Amino acid sequence: MPAALYFELDKNELAQTMAIIDEFSEAINHGLDYEHDNETLADFRDRLSAIRDKARERNLKYYASHHEELITALQGAIRDIVRFAVLIGKQGVIYTADDWTYKFGELSPYLALLDEAERAKIFDYMNYAYDHKEQIFREEEEKDTLTQNTPAVRTITSRSRELKLETTRVGRIIFEREEKSGFSNEAFYNRTDDDMPEVFTGTHPKNRRKEIFTFVSLKIENLQQEGRLEPFDGEVLCSSISLYAVGNEYTSPDAIYRHMLGNKRGAKLHPQMREAILASLRRLRLTNIIIRAEQEIEAGYSKKSRYEGVILPNEVIEDETVSLNGENVRDCVHFLRNSPLYDYADDKNQISRIPVAMLDVPADNDKEFIILKGYLTRRYAEAKNSNSKLGNIIRYDSLFAYIGIDSGNRKHTKRIRDKVKLILETWKKAGYITGYEEIKEGRTIAKIKIKLPRKKFHTE
Repeated sequence: MPAALYFELDKNELAQTMAIIDEFSEAINHGLDYEHDNETLADFRDRLSAIRDKARERNLKYYASHHEELITALQGAIRDIVRFAVLIGKQGVIYTADDWTYKFGELSPYLALLDEAERAKIFDYMNYAYDHKEQIFREEEEKDTLTQNTPAVRTITSRSRELKLETTRVGRIIFEREEKSGFSNEAFYNRTDDDMPEVFTGTHPKNRRKEIFTFVSLKIENLQQEGRLEPFDGEVLCSSISLYAVGNEYTSPDAIYRHMLGNKRGAKLHPQMREAILASLRRLRLTNIIIRAEQEIEAGYSKKSRYEGVILPNEVIEDETVSLNGENVRDCVHFLRNSPLYDYADDKNQISRIPVAMLDVPADNDKEFIILKGYLTRRYAEAKNSNSKLGNIIRYDSLFAYIGIDSGNRKHTKRIRDKVKLILETWKKAGYITGYEEIKEGRTIAKIKIKLPRKKFHTE
């Protein structure tokens, strides 16, 4: 019997397939000799093949122009293959190398639609899945054992159509790790009120020669074990606050990831990204921030002299399944209150809103690409804000430093520049910008200029 690749089938086709399989099993129970009754066996096989061939013809046509969705579907199919192999292994049937080759070979028509880099990604995932068979089996089994009799939490779930960006200088600096960027966040850790580093936040409105400084410190227990904040944590914070702002007291890593992708429907959170998001949520709830803004109060830039608390008050309901909006979810995230960093930005009128759809860029949304999108959306928001000192020209060396790559690595920097242009081209087609232009310094491509429409931008 040909094994079904269930991602190929729609709901009706899957039901038809399962009915034929059930009919086949029933025939065996009633004495069908499937080793010798070739005619009956051929009938079952032909009926199954007819369903799959029809589905495959439809899907190949669709996925030819929807590669990102295809990659997600293939990863799901690989997990199904691995799960089946482990399941029958527990029953004493061992998958041979030929069995693995045959099963993965069934994906070949779909792999042929992908380019070389995309195929390499799928092959890497095959190797990952093969090396982590038991883990994947446990994860997939957990999904099937979920029942509706699980603890229920607040079921209000709203899709945030906006990305809520705080654009303060403090908010930029605390997530920077690289010394070469000019300011590493290492200097802010575990300081007392008497030795908190100062951050330049502007000049006095009545005396432009007078500089305004704000004092910042970060504190976390077991710094060596938990690690310092990093740029990806900033993106998790931004999407979390955007979801919380529209009433999502409870959410999930899956919803945070979808928001990072521009509310992309059907985006599947793979295990590595789930762990990265959970690690960020942990750092954000363990890291305490103190912002002393006395000078900003005196200048009329802030409403409070001190902001203090963990950067993102949250708890993750681990080792338990909860019902969220009628759906059972793993690792439910409970937001306890707003972030003090966003309270500070709100009081300074430095929160900008942009359409979350700007994050929907057709690419492999790994950590680096998510950080890159976040950097560009902030610069876009700041450039559109007439009060911002940052213009619409971005230096590549500053961008490379923020991401944490060596500007001397020409292959890597070119790949980043190509990704920048992919993002900006997507925004151009959607009408968010009118164009972009790279600028050279000597023979080196040093900057990129974003051309903005004249329409005023909304800032809270």
